[in-house]
Amino acid sequence: MRIPRHKRIAEGGRVAFAAVALAALALLAMACGAAQVAEGDATLPAEMETQTIPNAEFALYLYFHSETTLNVARENFLPSDAALPDDAPERIPLSKVSLVVSSFDDFAGTLGFPTDEDAQSAYDLYQRRPAEEPILTELDENAVHLIRGDSLWASGALDGFRDESLVTLAEAHPQGWSLLTNLPASEDSPPLAAGVMSMNGDLVQRIAERIGVESGGLDTAFGIVQVNTVAFGVYGDLPEEMPATGMDAAFFDETGLGVVMVSGASYPGVAVAFLIRSIAGQLDMDTIRLGETNDNARHLQVDEAHLIIKNKGSLVYATLAGTQERAESLMLNA
Repeated sequence: MRIPRHKRIAEGGRVAFAAVALAALALLAMACGAAQVAEGDATLPAEMETQTIPNAEFALYLYFHSETTLNVARENFLPSDAALPDDAPERIPLSKVSLVVSSFDDFAGTLGFPTDEDAQSAYDLYQRRPAEEPILTELDENAVHLIRGDSLWASGALDGFRDESLVTLAEAHPQGWSLLTNLPASEDSPPLAAGVMSMNGDLVQRIAERIGVESGGLDTAFGIVQVNTVAFGVYGDLPEEMPATGMDAAFFDETGLGVVMVSGASYPGVAVAFLIRSIAGQLDMDTIRLGETNDNARHLQVDEAHLIIKNKGSLVYATLAGTQERAESLMLNA
């Protein structure tokens, strides 16, 4: 997915926060190989289990669903330097997102809106995107299907929507689904969004390049050389508005949002704990005690971002938040 040049922000807080997120993924990838993971009892966003997607390989899957709509700035649908329709709303309420990404330039998904009129407004904005940033869209009542890319993958995704030859995430990626079910279980605090990311390929590196983060050192330090899968959930209260410039560390701090990531290692829990200690030593991470428990975890702070890593047997968890207290709370829930 291309990010318009005027949106490429490299301010210290955002870059540092992104760097820590990449470090978390790299730590999980280093510690985790392809492993059979038993299903857990996680609380996931509503209808995630039955949500269908194109039957194609992907590097990233993201799902968001909320009864409380998220007001999205029109710049997220159409660059601000493009010609706007005279009656274009400044913000459009969004209730659902289901997105699969094959590469940085190929993705497909569905945006769900509260009403048909909201879907029409988003569709109209997409129609005015500049020629160098095309996104094929199809209007479907209160939803808009999106396909980007001129690859066979994109063509197959489009056929999937038109032929309704779609599958659930559990069918498309059993391991990813099993990992998702090991996120925290809490009916009172379900994740706002959840997803699965593969560490295979260059998607993480491409994202890093776009936001101004040097990821070459991560490759060397953590050896991202295996096919690895990381599941994640975003927790907290839904903000009233989604900023047009994206989410940086300050945004996470102000809203109290945080991320929980989990992956499964192919080693016994004792070996995983030893490996995490070794990697934490390379990063000079602090050893902390979680809350009132006797459990220790590893903590790293970079500017406003806080990362905590801990294993639970062969499962490796990482939490990311704007404050250490919030990151610890998320880890205790996990």
